[in-house]
Amino acid sequence: MKYKRFFSEHKRLSVAVVSTVTALIVIVCFVARNMGRAEKVIEPGNDSAAAANAPSDGSVGQYDFNEAANHIGEQAVVSGKIIKVFKSKSGVTFLDFCQNFQTCKFSAVIFASDLAQFKNVSDFEGKAVKVSGLIRSYGGKAEIILNGPDQIE
Repeated sequence: MKYKRFFSEHKRLSVAVVSTVTALIVIVCFVARNMGRAEKVIEPGNDSAAAANAPSDGSVGQYDFNEAANHIGEQAVVSGKIIKVFKSKSGVTFLDFCQNFQTCKFSAVIFASDLAQFKNVSDFEGKAVKVSGLIRSYGGKAEIILNGPDQIE
């Protein structure tokens, strides 16, 4: 009887606690489901400045990978040598242009859903390449997401 009286007196509190816990579970599930989806996240950038730096004749800018961060928001061709090809646990493949990816200013990214289109991605390791596409900012670094093999030569 003691418990019955407690719950009837504190019914509003119980409902509030259950509602809060439910909301937290929904938020945690949403965040966990969307972790690692770089294609959905673009950091606010200097897009107007990038557009101002884009070639005025409508052609696509061509840059060394060290310059790519200065051209966020531009369609461009970025060149450099692939030092390492790394596949994450989630299946995302990174074409790293530096020995230390954490300090590198640029990388090319292939999501697991697009990887089957590429033949032997590891063959790019040690080769000079040109990647084309929209230069985006993710995690404070520049990247181009490769959706198909026509974006790399």
